[in-house]
Amino acid sequence: NYELVLKLKPELAETYCALADVQCHLGSTSEAKQNYEKAIVLKPELAVPHAGLASLAWTIDQQSEQAIKHINRAIELEPENLSYRCILGNVLLNIHSIEESMACFHKVLQANPENIQAIGGIAQLYCLQGDYEKSMEQIDLLRNKKVYAVAAAIAFTKICKHLNNCEDAVEYAKKSLECEQLDKRTKASVYMHLAKALDSLGNYDEAWTYFCKGNKQFEGLYDAVAHRLSTENMMKVYSHAGMMAMPKSTINSKRPIFIVGMPRSGTSLVEQILAAHPDVYGGGELSYLSDLRGVIMQQADSAENWPDCVRELKQDDLNRLASVYLERLNDISESAVRVTDKMPHNFFELGLIQMLFPQAQIIHCNRDPLDTCVSIFTQNFYDGHDYARSLYHIGVHYHQYLKLMSHWRSHLSMPFLDVQYEELVNDPEIVVRKMLKHCNLEWYDGCMDFHKVKRQVYTASFDQVRQPIYKKSVQRWRNYEKHLDELKAGLERGF
Repeated sequence: NYELVLKLKPELAETYCALADVQCHLGSTSEAKQNYEKAIVLKPELAVPHAGLASLAWTIDQQSEQAIKHINRAIELEPENLSYRCILGNVLLNIHSIEESMACFHKVLQANPENIQAIGGIAQLYCLQGDYEKSMEQIDLLRNKKVYAVAAAIAFTKICKHLNNCEDAVEYAKKSLECEQLDKRTKASVYMHLAKALDSLGNYDEAWTYFCKGNKQFEGLYDAVAHRLSTENMMKVYSHAGMMAMPKSTINSKRPIFIVGMPRSGTSLVEQILAAHPDVYGGGELSYLSDLRGVIMQQADSAENWPDCVRELKQDDLNRLASVYLERLNDISESAVRVTDKMPHNFFELGLIQMLFPQAQIIHCNRDPLDTCVSIFTQNFYDGHDYARSLYHIGVHYHQYLKLMSHWRSHLSMPFLDVQYEELVNDPEIVVRKMLKHCNLEWYDGCMDFHKVKRQVYTASFDQVRQPIYKKSVQRWRNYEKHLDELKAGLERGF
């Protein structure tokens, strides 16, 4: 109907916006973007298309800068529209600009103390900060009025196990699903967090149903064959002969500690333990290596794709790139002797790391394959983990990861330490001593009380690192054993 209207009257900017809204719900996001942009050309003073582009930039492309730019323009054009300010608050929340997000939501509440989106957003912010009581206070503002909001439901399911009210959280989350028309990303998030609350209650079969529903929202994006070929090419480029022929940086900095491994293998726990040491700053999941890879691909003299183009790098190039990385570490900590980079999938980049920092310490986190893979499937990964939506593909990805790690062990000369998750939780002091020795750090008793360290952690393990070491995640896969045939097949086949 909207398309018919536009054939008759192609100058109606509001109709382009309405058509784009429908296309967003249908998943036709590129067409929606084009129609929002047409609306802006026709009527530059209209706020709605800027808000639409902001939502697309964040929910589909994860482009926070573009999202903030567009939503700020919408607010400028229509300052009284509180929903726009809530969109800004949510984008800021998701990029962990906590203070700015909190200020944004409070500004909304000054205008409307009962704004549901703002209350839910503040509940999520308190949850991220580990202040579960304050988060619950916000949720109760809605519960007491029988108002069911998705943002509050997500926060409630995250904190319920700490407050012993997971049954209430499950009920609230289910009702929130009935009350709102949700985009795929939001729906997946509610399904996954609802499943975690059911898992906490021991309702494993129902939990599994919701884990599957959540993952199905984004299933089918992973190319297993392409990933296998990419892994094989990585090993070909970084062969013994290849690594002997390639230069290394002469900037022999030992400042970075690279913590690698599959997601959910204990990387956050290892980093939190190290970050408790007075000489270490926990950098979190840094994108710096990925950024350098982009620079290398742009500047390579050859037309080769990654990683083939590293063959073109000269020693001066490597020195410059290493210096850029170290400067970015200074941006987050000027004083720390060591800084951790715990981007798990940096295990793909260990060859490049050796070229940039030949003396850097590598800590590789291992965990039982089935526990790791089940934990990935039951975690709400948004982007960069296309394999995570299918049990078979998780198994395939893990198989290729093992092949690559075996290759690195036999080809790298950097200091390399394997940390087994099960050993760490069963006998932490022995493993922690090995970790500190590996990183040339003196023993520090505070590393055993890592959970008392006040630092913000925004990865999927943000909750775990605020607690003492526990063993309940060991052999967790057995709760879902009857559902894991596809996973086991993927682990065995590898493509």
